[in-house]
Amino acid sequence: MSFACPFCRRPVEPPDAADCPSCGRALLVPLDPPLAGSAADHLRDGAAAARAGDYDRAVAAFTRALAADPRSAKALSNRGYARAARREYDAALADFDAALALDPQFAAAHNNRGLALVALGRYADAAAAFDRALAADPDLTLAHHNRGMARAALGDHARAVADFDRALELRPDLANAMHNRGFSHTALGAFAAALADYGEAVRLRPGEPHGWCNRGVVHVLVGDGPAALADYDAALRLAPDFADAYFLRGDLHRSRGRLDEGAADFAEVTRLRPGDAAAAARLAECRGEGGGAPPA
Repeated sequence: MSFACPFCRRPVEPPDAADCPSCGRALLVPLDPPLAGSAADHLRDGAAAARAGDYDRAVAAFTRALAADPRSAKALSNRGYARAARREYDAALADFDAALALDPQFAAAHNNRGLALVALGRYADAAAAFDRALAADPDLTLAHHNRGMARAALGDHARAVADFDRALELRPDLANAMHNRGFSHTALGAFAAALADYGEAVRLRPGEPHGWCNRGVVHVLVGDGPAALADYDAALRLAPDFADAYFLRGDLHRSRGRLDEGAADFAEVTRLRPGDAAAAARLAECRGEGGGAPPA
């Protein structure tokens, strides 16, 4: 039975992966094992349903587990996990809060609560939740990684890098931490470090297009157009509908005077994202400068 990513709904292998190999998003901490006793069957059913991506059935099963054991912090936390996967973030927060009222040192519940807050754009509150997760379990790798994401979203890239460093000390093969550290190194202007991070990220996860695309951005920033083009090409071979990669490759072609190729890329962006005004404007510019007819 496979586990589906709560964000892109694509299968995740192995099912306990820390991040999605398709969309690159950090996954919630894996569900806790079922409790012994009368709630155990419902917890097992809920965990199986969640791993199959059937979050409606998971919520129902965890609710039955709570009917059998109303003081089960694990059942509350697991139901919060499933509700967050359904994007019911306020309901998920209520479950995490109830779980933490029963067990204030429940590190996974603090971590998952933080991810729900990230999804709501409440990055400072999320960072505080990850602080509490790490106070309860200083070696919880994903909490270090996720606090780094929250800090990066707040613009605190120096401390985000420190968080990603610690996550990678605990788990050197965590490609998502390598990728996100590359983003923060880019924001800090540490382009050589960013290239090294993205290089390792694509080595660890060569089938994930975002690492190739983001490394292409850094290659543009350091003036290496051919390397950037190769990275964008690699991203698009992996994800032929990756609109951002078409846009970035189109901009690179445009900056190098390759207007017909730029126009083809921007046309693809407008097909994939019909309301993208920036792509439409660049398409018109490339077609006009290249001698073609502007779009009607």
